[in-house]
Amino acid sequence: MEVVSPLVGQEARGLEGLHLYHYGLSNCSQKVRMVLAEKGLSWTNHHVDIAKSEHRTDAYRRVHPNGVVPALVDEGTIVIESSDIMEYLDERFPNPPLRPAAEHDLVRMRQWVARQDSIQRALGTLSNEFVFRAIGTTNGGASSRSIAGAVRTVNGALAELNRHMCDRTWLVGNALSLGDIAWVVDVHRFARMHFPMFMYPNVRGWYRRMRKLTSFRQAVLAYEPSGFRRRVDLYTMRRWLSGTHVASPRWRNPRFIADA
Repeated sequence: MEVVSPLVGQEARGLEGLHLYHYGLSNCSQKVRMVLAEKGLSWTNHHVDIAKSEHRTDAYRRVHPNGVVPALVDEGTIVIESSDIMEYLDERFPNPPLRPAAEHDLVRMRQWVARQDSIQRALGTLSNEFVFRAIGTTNGGASSRSIAGAVRTVNGALAELNRHMCDRTWLVGNALSLGDIAWVVDVHRFARMHFPMFMYPNVRGWYRRMRKLTSFRQAVLAYEPSGFRRRVDLYTMRRWLSGTHVASPRWRNPRFIADA
């Protein structure tokens, strides 16, 4: 678990209680907010507007040396990296528990969280291309090779998740866990960009159940800007007409994938 000494984060010294530095549409921020919501914790909001490059300021780098979100401050101690923050919160505030009690289930949960972490570069590529370009918060676009490689990575991960979720209600064990929270924010992002989720019926059923959680509405949907979904849908339609949407056969072209 990556914990930064309070002496490193001058911006955070002397802060009492829980403070979260986050960005509304950041999937890593979303999963931490879901944990906070599940536990009913009060926290001080420090919104870091990535669209305005606030994460690159010296002030924020004194909180998070890598200049990324989220960062949690608990009584002056800084915890960084979203998966570490989730485990930290569950250990610090154990009720309700979001980690399985059985050791073998805990190991499996951590494996699935690590699997979610492993596709973040691919998710970032597709998010920038098919979501953030739609709302004007990124410049330029990815190369065809990068997009094809990201689509392949995501398809592989979702196929694995779909097989695992056969006849399961939760990712691990018999209750909601940090594994479910880690994955649902990514699946939600793929759904927003109209990734071909019909290929993964078990994932879709689980995602429908997860969307009903109060914590999902509070931590994910509530932070989507007004008109966000409509703008992404319209952008997707334009990409569809040009044959370059995320579900296009173009991204399965071997000449792109081979070099991805």
